[in-house]
Amino acid sequence: MPKPISDTTLDTEARRLDEPYLHDKLVAQVRDMNRSKMLSPVGLPCGVATVDGKNLATLNHDAGGRAQPRSDENKKWQPKGSAKTGKPYFVAPVLRAVLTSAEARALLEPMTASEPAEAESAWEGRNGKQIRRRISRTPQMQRFQNSVGTWSHLRRNWLVRQETRNKQGSVEIEDRFFVTSLLWNYFKPIQILLLVRGHWGIENDSNNSLDLQWLEDSGPWCTQGNAVWALGLLRLMAYNVVQYLRKRRLRRKDKTGAWMSPMRWRRVFKLMRQALENAAPVPLRVFPGV
Repeated sequence: MPKPISDTTLDTEARRLDEPYLHDKLVAQVRDMNRSKMLSPVGLPCGVATVDGKNLATLNHDAGGRAQPRSDENKKWQPKGSAKTGKPYFVAPVLRAVLTSAEARALLEPMTASEPAEAESAWEGRNGKQIRRRISRTPQMQRFQNSVGTWSHLRRNWLVRQETRNKQGSVEIEDRFFVTSLLWNYFKPIQILLLVRGHWGIENDSNNSLDLQWLEDSGPWCTQGNAVWALGLLRLMAYNVVQYLRKRRLRRKDKTGAWMSPMRWRRVFKLMRQALENAAPVPLRVFPGV
């Protein structure tokens, strides 16, 4: 590009984006990354996808009938002051998948007192505190029955106990319960801990990065028609490419051969900007019929 694109042009072009076309391109991108062995699981015998909801924009119109009107379920996204003014607003929710329960309580909690955990993670630092996790499992709820019917696929229940130790030495305990149809030895106990820790990657890495570093919550260029969702798909395709650079191509190993932490987003963005500024201008070629 010989010069920056104007906001008016961006708004006009955003309205013309074809959402189904971009969706197919996103699917093709992920499949291509998978064929290139870029999505191979690390430390686990299979890939794991985590799904979470996300609001792409809070609007003052219904985006052609696609946005959801104000309700008690989505009031956490309401604009400031709207509760007092009563002005209508609409949200543009999506479900995103990132490649990364409580009947069991009566069975599993006593096990933590009478039996040692099958595995535990090492203490790790976070926000001035130390955290570790322990895993307990039971098969006793297999084919559990309740008023709904028989849970025919239920095979195992997991309890992952997280211990958080502060600087004063006191420990806070948080229990998470899981149900699964997997066979007993499909995951090793230490792999279950890795799986549960990775589950939060959709919030800590993907959604958090898109909100704070990619400024997704700052609002799209255009909110008319399918623009919000189409721009969201474009952002995901760009995010996939840049994350690959950040976590693979631009990542280094320390003296022991272990991977170092990924480069900070701001550093990645700075390097990309420098590369674009130093690149020689490429003449725009126009092909008939394109």
